[in-house]
Amino acid sequence: MIEQIWYNPDCLGDAVKAGILFNMRPVWSVLPRQWHCQPFRAHLLGRIMETKICTQCGRELLANLDYFRPEKRGRFGLYSQCRTCENEKRRKYHKEISAAIAKRQKEYHKKYYIDNVEKIRARARKWHHDHLEHVHKKNRSWRKNNHERKNEINRIYAKNNREKLRQKLQRWRNTERGRILTALYARNRRATIKFSEIRHTFEDIQKQYQSQKGLCWWCSCFVGNIYHVDHIVPLSRGGSNGPENIVIACPTCNVRKNSKLPFEWIGRLF
Repeated sequence: MIEQIWYNPDCLGDAVKAGILFNMRPVWSVLPRQWHCQPFRAHLLGRIMETKICTQCGRELLANLDYFRPEKRGRFGLYSQCRTCENEKRRKYHKEISAAIAKRQKEYHKKYYIDNVEKIRARARKWHHDHLEHVHKKNRSWRKNNHERKNEINRIYAKNNREKLRQKLQRWRNTERGRILTALYARNRRATIKFSEIRHTFEDIQKQYQSQKGLCWWCSCFVGNIYHVDHIVPLSRGGSNGPENIVIACPTCNVRKNSKLPFEWIGRLF
């Protein structure tokens, strides 16, 4: 290579790539002693200060690998554009095609899922079965840290899937466990009401309905003929079954309130 440089100065770029130049200075220690001649050194040092103009930005930069990448066909063995312009062009190109690439990938994954849905579901079921403890631990942690988010998701799902949830509840009630638990809850509630010393009557319900003007006690919506008789303080929390502890509520509020006390419920107080 040194001989090529001696006879052909345009081979300087190859010398740079070969490591003969280091930090803009020739590394004389890597050359044989017989090549340490003054004409060669002077010629090489002169070519080190050569400059090259970037064809993209027009800047005049030193013709070395710090500013240009190697290119055999280019002058000085360097590419025509500087590294800065080339990197900027590459970033712009990737930014322009990133959306198209993402779209193609999405279409590919969608098509793959449609063509292999049973295979994917079987693999997911197998992984879920083999990692039950991990899945349950992760779900418990998420529910604990996202209590409000979980309730909001449940409310939205229940609102959009009322019929589906009703059918699911009916199927559960038809199972052996569902029949036993439903009967148990009913017996406990009847026992609580039966042994309560104070009870309300049908007239008390009508009187309360008229005093509320047919509006739900909690959300103030008009209930019409579809309403529940709700206990302000639940029977399970020590409330009485008398007329002073009952209000007219829409089915939604009564179910959501469940066994909460008034200050625990998002509706109004007494």
